[in-house]
Amino acid sequence: MTYNRQYSIENEKMSIAEKKVVESAIKRGIALLDNSSYMLIGREADQKTGLTQSMNILSAQDLIKCIKNGRGLKSLNEPDRNTKEKMARLSDRINITNITQILNARDIGDIICSYKEIGDDLKQMITWQINYNISNIKKESEADNSKYDQQIIDIKREALKEVVLQSIKYLDINKLLLTSCFRYVEMLEYLDEIKANSYQMIYYLINEMIQEIEQGTEIKGLLSIKGEEVDYSLDELEIDSKRIYSDRYIKKADVEELRNKLLMGETTLPDADELTLASMDFGETDAIKIIIKSEENMVYFINSDEIDEDVLDIVVYLYGDITDSILNAIIKKDYVGAEKIMEYFDNGLLTTEQIASIQDEKIIENLGLNEKIKALYLKMNDEKDEDQAEAIFTFHKYTSLYKTINKDKEQESSLELVEAFGDDLDTDALKNLYQYGIITLDVAVDWGLDVTEMLSENSIKPTDVKELYNKDVITIDQIKNVLRYSMLSYEEKLDLIYSTFDGESEEEYDIREELVGLLETEEGYKTKSITAKRQKGNGTGIKSREFVTDPHSRWKLISLLDKDYSKSFLPEGKEVKDGHRVFLLPNQGKVVIERMHENRSGQKVNAYGSATYIMDSEEFFKNLDDIIIDGAVNRTGLREISEEGSAEKIIHSTAWGRSIKEYFNVNEENERYSEEDIEQIDQAIENVNRSRKERE
Repeated sequence: MTYNRQYSIENEKMSIAEKKVVESAIKRGIALLDNSSYMLIGREADQKTGLTQSMNILSAQDLIKCIKNGRGLKSLNEPDRNTKEKMARLSDRINITNITQILNARDIGDIICSYKEIGDDLKQMITWQINYNISNIKKESEADNSKYDQQIIDIKREALKEVVLQSIKYLDINKLLLTSCFRYVEMLEYLDEIKANSYQMIYYLINEMIQEIEQGTEIKGLLSIKGEEVDYSLDELEIDSKRIYSDRYIKKADVEELRNKLLMGETTLPDADELTLASMDFGETDAIKIIIKSEENMVYFINSDEIDEDVLDIVVYLYGDITDSILNAIIKKDYVGAEKIMEYFDNGLLTTEQIASIQDEKIIENLGLNEKIKALYLKMNDEKDEDQAEAIFTFHKYTSLYKTINKDKEQESSLELVEAFGDDLDTDALKNLYQYGIITLDVAVDWGLDVTEMLSENSIKPTDVKELYNKDVITIDQIKNVLRYSMLSYEEKLDLIYSTFDGESEEEYDIREELVGLLETEEGYKTKSITAKRQKGNGTGIKSREFVTDPHSRWKLISLLDKDYSKSFLPEGKEVKDGHRVFLLPNQGKVVIERMHENRSGQKVNAYGSATYIMDSEEFFKNLDDIIIDGAVNRTGLREISEEGSAEKIIHSTAWGRSIKEYFNVNEENERYSEEDIEQIDQAIENVNRSRKERE
């Protein structure tokens, strides 16, 4: 035999009888390796070449038992039950050659074998068997290269398979399968061209083997194609396997290139190669970074179930906005309920229109707005409550949502709301709920409000006063009595006149003139003429001209922006008496602050030069105490809010009306406005411009 390693049968653990058995085995061509407990079993060397035909590793103790019991050497190769069952399952689906053919001698000896001494011998055995079988073939001619090369490949494959099968008892089956998978992945990664049908075979092999590898399996010191030692685990294989398809392999470089593009925002998930994307394993950190890059990414993640609710919550707040498409995806996937919707609304991530557009009736029903509005109303009217200011802000935010949701069933929702108030519903509450626009006048009257009394208090909304007058519920004589005898201020009486009779017909013009004349006679006021020209120095010696517009024409324009506008919405204790009007546009979610009059020489005249301020109603109520101080509007505070970007400032130039129209997107594309609405607004703008006159 060509095996030159010295060996001996000297072993202190062996009995005399056992040694005789071993001596007998040696005479039959079985060699005992040194004085260890392992034996190298080999057939007689080939007489011509001197090469050993085949070798096998066996336990000395097992060999002794085998000889004593008269069993064949083959029985010594049987692995443990777990390995035996696993190999049986695999052999039903995979040819063992397909598992072993991709391996090399070092893989088997150093990585897969469980015992170092045996591993060294296994590498030697593989070499012997390959060399022996190659020696028995010869290349007949140079033209026969391909046939010869294929024979060499077949010999190597057979040697690897035989050694694995013969020594399976001493191999780690999980490492065997994991190493085989690693070699296949490595081949796909570094070979630019392989046969098309090879993808399908490798895809099948890896998916079959991966099922039999125990969790936690890992191997160390694999020698890669590049000659580097690498470690590999089942976790890594599971990631790599996602890049293998039956007709294609996605290389790691392609995955990383796509990942970097997504992280840099150079592409979006919907635009990415579908298979490359599907093979990518996102960690939570990268997933969040990619999602917040674009709306498209977030919708893609939600629709593809690649995001759980906790991560969704994180990215929603990081993204800072829930668009319609994101909301639709969230609702469709049933990620959130009414409670989470209200949380997003409270934090400014959802608008009233978006919530109103939700088609899931269960979510809308569970918002609990009736109870929330009642609780906030009571809280904001409790002066002892430390959170009164916040309650005011939230109340108006919720009422805006309430109105938007119930815009097609105002009467029904009004009844439900007053019923929800129960014992807390009194005259003041009815009046306020009506003024806030969340119950109708009909419901308020049905539950006890008196129209005549409300008229004398100027607590009926202008649009409703006009409607009641047109329906003959309120007469011109009642309006005259209010102008003569009520405790309303001069400005409030003017407001009543101009909001009720704001038409352009000759009849309404005559009524306005009569009522204003009556008002001035009864109150002793006389509106100062604005026909005389006036010049004012500007510090350079050049005189500039000042122009004013009719305040009630401006009011008319503002009123057309929202049919439910209100100027009687401020909480108790807050009022404006300095010539300003503060308008709430609940359906727009805006507050408009307009200076109508000012005092000059003891007379009320149309205000000049006071810009219009428009802001979100939430922003207004948040800054209420800084905006209205002791009955006056703090215009310095308004200017500062505007400079911070939280309010829009519109100058009273010739473009004032056009700027208002542009700010509120009054156009054919905006579904909020009908063709008739737009015509009326255009007419109101023209009226404002027509009223523009130089102030004396």
